[in-house]
Amino acid sequence: MKFILTLILLSTSCTVFAADLFKSASDAFNSTKAPAQQPDANTAGLSSGLASALMQSLGVSDKQATGGLGSLFGLAKSTLSSQQFAGLASAVPGMDSLLSVAPQVQAGTKSLGGLSGALGDYGEALDGASKVYAQFQSLGLDASAIPQYIDVTNSYLQSNGGQKAAELFSTGVSSLL
Repeated sequence: MKFILTLILLSTSCTVFAADLFKSASDAFNSTKAPAQQPDANTAGLSSGLASALMQSLGVSDKQATGGLGSLFGLAKSTLSSQQFAGLASAVPGMDSLLSVAPQVQAGTKSLGGLSGALGDYGEALDGASKVYAQFQSLGLDASAIPQYIDVTNSYLQSNGGQKAAELFSTGVSSLL
C-alpha cells in the first residue's frame, strides 16, 4: 500500500513539475518583449542607424523604436535652445521624420492647473517628462524602457555624432533622469 501511495505521489509531483516546466517554456516564448523586427515600409528610411540600434539592442519594433526616439528628441527640442537643438539634429539623419512619428498625447501635468506654470522651468520639465511617459505608454512600452532608450541613444551619438551631440541630448532629456 505504501508503495502504491508513493508511486501516486511521485507521479503527481512529476506531473506538476512537467506542467510548471511547460508553463515556463511557454512564458519564455510568449514574453512581452517582442523580438527585433524588420522595419516597416513606411519608416524604412528612419530605421537605419539609431532606430536599428534600438531594435537590435532592446528587441522593440520599428514603430516603437522610431516613436520612442521621436518622443525623446521632441523633449530635447522643447528643452534646448534652437541653436543647441540644431547641433543635435545635425548628428541624427532624418530628425524631422523622427519628430513627426512621435505619438500625439496630452501632457498629464496640465491637470494640475496653474501649478505647472507657477513652477516655471521645473513645471515645463515636469510637463515634458509626463508627455514622454504617456507617449511611451501609447507605444506599448513601459516607463522603465526610457533609460534604456537614453543609454542606447547616447552610445550611438557618441560613436556617430560626437561627444557634443551626446551631451546636448543628455541635457535635453535630463528631466527624465
